[in-house]
Amino acid sequence: MMNGIVRALERAAAALADGLERTGLPWLNSLARLVRARALRQFVRFLAVGSLNFVFYYSVFTGLHLLRLSPTAAVVAATVVAVLFNFITTGRVVFADGRLRLLPRFVAVYLVQMLLNIGALRLLIAMGAPVLVAEAAVIGVLAVLTFFALKHLVFDRAGPPGRAAASVR
Repeated sequence: MMNGIVRALERAAAALADGLERTGLPWLNSLARLVRARALRQFVRFLAVGSLNFVFYYSVFTGLHLLRLSPTAAVVAATVVAVLFNFITTGRVVFADGRLRLLPRFVAVYLVQMLLNIGALRLLIAMGAPVLVAEAAVIGVLAVLTFFALKHLVFDRAGPPGRAAASVR
């Protein structure tokens, strides 16, 4: 099902790029090239897969919150449970690379994300935001940061499956 959604999003992006190119306007042609860019396609897949990952994580977080765990404990527990699920979905669907040797770096990115999450969540709660609303907002912002961290620190540095790892830049 997720692959079908991802393919539909990629077809929509291709159709958008085609339409932009048909205008003949140079600045829209530049935008069309951006839409066709590999990084943007990866980001679209990341958002699609991330939606599934978010539902999984947020369900665990909400359940733990309703069981009266502190927000910090709920973030930690939900992150631990969600990381393995995210590794499979993100690694295979977004970056086409699910090699287990990448798991330690993947976990490291999510450890940093979790610490940022806890800090931002505490700040928003101290400012009076409801816990569940604050967590949804924090995860939305962290999604963009996490994509770039995964892309540049986990998957791009590893090189494609079957090839030697790329040298550190």
